[in-house]
Amino acid sequence: MPFPRINKKMAHRNNRHPIRLTPETLALQFKNRRDALTLKFKEDQALVESMRMLTKTMKTLKKVRRIDIEYEDNEGNYEFGDQSVKCFSEALQKLSWLQSISISMQSFEYISDEGLKYLGEAFQKLRSLQSIKLNLTFWQSLSDEGIKIFCESLKRVSSLRSIHLTLARCDNLSGECLNHFGDLLSKLSPLKSFNLLLSQSLPDEGLQTFGKGLLKQSSLESLRLDFDSCGNMTDVELTDFCKDLQKLSSLQSISLSLSGCDEITDEGLESLSECLQRLTSLQSIHLNLACCTKSITHEGLKYLSQIFITLNSLQIVCLNYAYNRNVTDEGLKYLSEGLQNVNSLQSIHLNFSSCNEITDEGLKHLSQGLQNLNSLKFLELDCSGYSMKITEEGKKEFQKALESVLVKLE
Repeated sequence: MPFPRINKKMAHRNNRHPIRLTPETLALQFKNRRDALTLKFKEDQALVESMRMLTKTMKTLKKVRRIDIEYEDNEGNYEFGDQSVKCFSEALQKLSWLQSISISMQSFEYISDEGLKYLGEAFQKLRSLQSIKLNLTFWQSLSDEGIKIFCESLKRVSSLRSIHLTLARCDNLSGECLNHFGDLLSKLSPLKSFNLLLSQSLPDEGLQTFGKGLLKQSSLESLRLDFDSCGNMTDVELTDFCKDLQKLSSLQSISLSLSGCDEITDEGLESLSECLQRLTSLQSIHLNLACCTKSITHEGLKYLSQIFITLNSLQIVCLNYAYNRNVTDEGLKYLSEGLQNVNSLQSIHLNFSSCNEITDEGLKHLSQGLQNLNSLKFLELDCSGYSMKITEEGKKEFQKALESVLVKLE
């Protein structure tokens, strides 16, 4: 059943006849719905007032266990600041029975550490809360101190099982925030899922503390870490981090993004490969190594192919190698030799866009390794880009070799 949505159209039937949100109209919207509610807003007043209305319809909303709230400031709303977040949070914390909450508030320049503190205090009051998903992309005034205070609040939510935090382009954050997340992980009850998306430089000690915190989450089943464009990430830091990561033996799904981490070389990928080979419960692997243009070559694919030889129960593989122009047909041959061992594979997503040393011969190597995977249902391959040496004829031959598989080829 689709989730009910409240947006500008609901709040304003047209510009002449605005509709006022009341407990009665909200209750009518949610009548006969099951357990989830989605709200979308583009005005701070509508967001705050609607949350207040929600608290007045508690009897009707007792069955709601999940709430998704999306607010995006595309027009430079200078009025939405810490006090607006405070009002919103005070209303939110009254929905004490919530088990899952997703909040997306992107591009708010005037919300500071104080605003995040209010959100943390609200989460702390939701004693049944199991899942938090929070997107704070482009919170320009957020600092490491705000992250520290927020993490202190989350430590008190003993029911938490899943955390998903997006802090991309929060330019006042530093790698110091990883210390706070590492401390959070070391103090929380066992999680099932943890996602952290950053795009800041990472000092050595921050990543080390974070890794030690992860070790405490021995029951973790799903992990996603995005460290895109972290120029301080080198082979040494990656190798040290992998020593902790490889001990999470319960992991079934891992997603690691090191896109634009130019200091990573084939040697670092060898360490990553050895780490992942020890995670024998893995069913899904997502690796984003795009734009690591300095030192990653086809030799890196040779190391990564060993993952697939060892982990022959994988179902999903996603590998993004885009813009790494040192990759050749030899790399695809290595990859093919590894993938052909995973008879359980159902879905493969490969991105070699702008890897302009790859030719039709590389596609031939790849098809030869994949065509005997009987469980394979879907293959997505991106080999687009400027100055690519792959021909239309080569693409046709590739699709012909995999005619029993749904292929998306660019």
